[in-house]
Amino acid sequence: MVEKVHFGNIAKQIIYWKPKPGQIPENFALFCLESILRGLNFAHEQSHLHKNLLPSNIWLCKSDQMILKIGQFGVKKTLGNNNFYRSPEECANLPLDSKSEIFQVGCIIHEMLTGKIVWMKGIDPQSDDNQPEIVDGRIQHSVQEKLPLTVSRNLRYLIYLMLQKDPTRRPSIK
Repeated sequence: MVEKVHFGNIAKQIIYWKPKPGQIPENFALFCLESILRGLNFAHEQSHLHKNLLPSNIWLCKSDQMILKIGQFGVKKTLGNNNFYRSPEECANLPLDSKSEIFQVGCIIHEMLTGKIVWMKGIDPQSDDNQPEIVDGRIQHSVQEKLPLTVSRNLRYLIYLMLQKDPTRRPSIK
């Protein structure tokens, strides 16, 4: 059964707001963050990892109210823009766990608030030609895009923790 996606996906929201970076309302980003984490927590309780969290795999739907749905569980592409959302442990071909997905969610929320991919300053996220150079499990030639000053200190700190290269320093979903 195919469900109607009323408002597209997070990628479309980022494109819509891109001319006005930092203008996606923080409360909308927090709603998305909470919804994604709830969905992932449920999946992790069932021993499932998503393995391919991208803005294009998170859909905005409407029933009585707006809800987020995470799609494409376990469908892993090997080419394309998903490399921008890979955790350092995935780049190093290490086993993945829930902390890898925390990193991916941090990348997505950061991109929502800046309009740019977190580690690839000046790179067009809509081009399939962009591939980050990965050396020793680290994304090279990367500059973390700064969050707008309008983002609260608490959310800035949470995103900072989510994007830690060491997975043991990232927060858990709970």
